[in-house]
Amino acid sequence: MAEQFFEILRDYVLKERQKNPSVNETSLSKKMDIPPTTFNRLINGYSEPNPKTLSKLIQFIPKLEKSFPQEISKILAVTMERENKDYVENTMATLLSDKYLFLCWAMAFSKKGVRQEEIKTILGQSGLKALKTLEQNKIVEKSENSRYQVIEKSKDTILSFQVIKAHLIFLAEQYDPDNLSSNYIHYWVEFLNEKGKKELLKLHRELHRAVRRVTDNEKNKGDLPVFSIGCSDSLLRKELEEN
Repeated sequence: MAEQFFEILRDYVLKERQKNPSVNETSLSKKMDIPPTTFNRLINGYSEPNPKTLSKLIQFIPKLEKSFPQEISKILAVTMERENKDYVENTMATLLSDKYLFLCWAMAFSKKGVRQEEIKTILGQSGLKALKTLEQNKIVEKSENSRYQVIEKSKDTILSFQVIKAHLIFLAEQYDPDNLSSNYIHYWVEFLNEKGKKELLKLHRELHRAVRRVTDNEKNKGDLPVFSIGCSDSLLRKELEEN
């Protein structure tokens, strides 16, 4: 990693401290959703950031990109694809760990937003309470057409898998095995080599883009709340693979 990278990073920390004396490395690392120990090693030049950490750093310090060697820039370009680009910040992730807040947020994130009556029909009083909490936290607001919509949203914003994982069981409960004409689920485990794993990952990314095309199509818009989840990974943890 070029020395310029570490200089830009240290300069950013210094300027943040000058703005607010109470700011320290720990508070900045939490703000960026980077482990404090990792952030400390980066500040002192003891280690180099991986692509995931780079994608988080550049969201707060765009100037860092100028210091990347060409090969790092290529890696970062892949990491910053829409499927992996932005993560919900910690405060949002904490709120969305509640299933009712999560579903209210998800429906308000849609292009047309969601009406209070729709929330009540789908989630009852718990949903209305969650909607009020999101409004009080300035995450959603009521528009002129009486629909609630997420205030700051980007089509590139996705949830961290930790948030999705917290709701997998709840969403699975909404799956009706007797209604096979309108739902679908599959579960597959197989032993693959690295090439096969990459091909499977590519397939899931293509699925993600296909789902986006369907949901973006104005002809498909309606009043039926639908969810779609796809994931693929190795059963082995990274540390086990290394050992």
